[in-house]
Amino acid sequence: MGEHKKANKKRKRIMEKQLGQIWRFYNMAVIKEEKKIYLVGIYCRLSKDNGTENESASIATQKSILTDYVKKQGWHLAKTYVEM
Repeated sequence: MGEHKKANKKRKRIMEKQLGQIWRFYNMAVIKEEKKIYLVGIYCRLSKDNGTENESASIATQKSILTDYVKKQGWHLAKTYVEM
């Protein structure tokens, strides 16, 4: 086999290796960019054991805390359930 053919074969192997590396990197980037979308619901419950006037404030506080948590997680709030 001539030197020219050997050099071409070597270049071809190098290019195939580089293309394989580029393809693997591309696949990894695509996988990392895929983002699952979660639709979640929050549940707020009012305890009537103490019977204070702060009951409605308690529900509002729970909603606020849970809504903030959902947003920080990157989720989408689909429904809010309230039990009184």
